[in-house]
Amino acid sequence: MLITRIISIRELKKLFIETFLNRTDKVTKVSDQSVMNGVAYGVAKIGQKTMKEISLIESHLFPDNAFNQHLDLVAQRLGISPRFAASSSCGYVRIVADPGTTYEEGTNILFGQGLNFELTQDIIVGSIGYAYIKVRSESTGSKTNVPALTITSVNPAPSGHIAVLNEYEFTGGRSIESDQSFRIRIKNGANVASKGTLEYLTQIMLKFNSDILRVYSLGTNSQNQHVIAVSTQNGISFTQDELDQLLENITPYLSIGLYNAVSTASVNVELVNVEYSFFDIDFRVELIQNANIDEARRNVQIALTKYLDHRFWKSGERVEWDDMLQIVKDDLQIKYVADSFFFPRIDLIVDPGKLPKVRGFIMRDLSGQIIQDTGGVISPIYYPTESDESFQTTVIK
Repeated sequence: MLITRIISIRELKKLFIETFLNRTDKVTKVSDQSVMNGVAYGVAKIGQKTMKEISLIESHLFPDNAFNQHLDLVAQRLGISPRFAASSSCGYVRIVADPGTTYEEGTNILFGQGLNFELTQDIIVGSIGYAYIKVRSESTGSKTNVPALTITSVNPAPSGHIAVLNEYEFTGGRSIESDQSFRIRIKNGANVASKGTLEYLTQIMLKFNSDILRVYSLGTNSQNQHVIAVSTQNGISFTQDELDQLLENITPYLSIGLYNAVSTASVNVELVNVEYSFFDIDFRVELIQNANIDEARRNVQIALTKYLDHRFWKSGERVEWDDMLQIVKDDLQIKYVADSFFFPRIDLIVDPGKLPKVRGFIMRDLSGQIIQDTGGVISPIYYPTESDESFQTTVIK
């Protein structure tokens, strides 16, 4: 909110006329179309333009009041790095295949909405016949934030492959850093002077990789090294080579207890990827008449993603199952949600230093049958009619 309040022409005219009449007895009335009315209008107009210029200066001084190019000027004045460029998205896909089927990173490419997605690791499907695996988009930009049920094919398909599907939307892809994220980064920019803190390390890492979101302290390892977990704004994990390069880049900025100036090497720090506490959502609903199934599914997932936004997640928090239940109930196209069939039915405790992430998303009708999408991508044959919550909470989890 701006400190300077912009006043209307009419109110400024009243202030001018009131002040004018209080200072002279030569004039007793100011009527429309009179000379004094014209003078009052001119003064009010100039006053309003002055207020506009003052508020514009405020937007160049305070990030909370700035947007678009004005926010860029604030960052430039404070010595903050310009807006970050485009980045790719990531998410989980459900792969259904014969037990023992192997999918290799860099070989098997997934496709959806004209985009390519690559595996982040090799995977062998176990005896249960399906697996969830994390993939990332090859291209960048907000266009890579594809909705659920759009990644449906893999090439080349390994022997034993049956189906692939992203049950949940992909997030993290951006064309350019948003005003909200940029504003937070500007306000945290002063932390570069707070040596020895996690925010300081975050600001230093951002100099070398614009995908860094936050860092977390995980204590020490068996070699008595400080373990620092790194999270990215799009949820993508770094390779070991990327972590080693990042550590080499930030080494000169570490404190004297963490840096060996003789060998110019970090001796007491280990960088690791942040771990995710992923979970699957399964629920039964009754939709309103003539509901748009795809839109309902998409709106619920968007709301859940906002609820679990990693930018504002505080370490040690828990995911309240009743909050997620309420999010589903609040969708305008959902008439009724069966509370007793909502999974998970317990609060999910997220360990300090970890982040929550939705992996699977299944929406059923009140009888337990999977609600298919308009395009018929979802094939209920690959899902159990009844969700086995015990199995999910023990074996898969």
